Amino acid sequence: MKPGRCIDYSGIVIKGEKVSGLCPKGLYTRAAMSIFDFVPENFCPLAFHTIYPYLLAFTHNANFGWLQDRASVEAQCPNPDCAVVMRLKKRAKKQKIFDIEVIGFKAACPYGMNKGKAFSDVRLPQGACLRAFDAIMPYINELAGPIEPGKEQRCAALTATCPGCSYSVKDQGFSSVIFTMKGDGI
Repeated sequence: MKPGRCIDYSGIVIKGEKVSGLCPKGLYTRAAMSIFDFVPENFCPLAFHTIYPYLLAFTHNANFGWLQDRASVEAQCPNPDCAVVMRLKKRAKKQKIFDIEVIGFKAACPYGMNKGKAFSDVRLPQGACLRAFDAIMPYINELAGPIEPGKEQRCAALTATCPGCSYSVKDQGFSSVIFTMKGDGI
């Protein structure tokens, strides 16, 4: 990545297709989605994907014994040019509410994730599924990433299966949603 640049996620369309069983979030019923439908408002998808494992763990009441403050954890965005460092803090034990604050960075982030920016009362967007987000994010980055030298175009479309669907106890069998992601103008 070049200084001051990050991944441009605009123009990528995500569509879910139900293969079998049930999807608790009904993601296959939507006409089209954007990666921004999976992240809190005004949050960089790449930075959110970095903090996702901790958010998922805290959502399920995980306890990180190696942390001095067991209610918070820090994570750094993988963009080496910006290197945004965030602190995720549990806000309430029973409710799934969090605060996220940018506590440091190497250079200004194109998504505005700069020191002091805070996201209070963070809840997952309505209808968002962290497991689906985690499954599709690497594919979204491939579609959005810069065109490699000597390559004429990026992939036309990519597909991924949501790993969050599990075996249903109501004789529905395995649940499966497949996402197709397409870049703008392709």
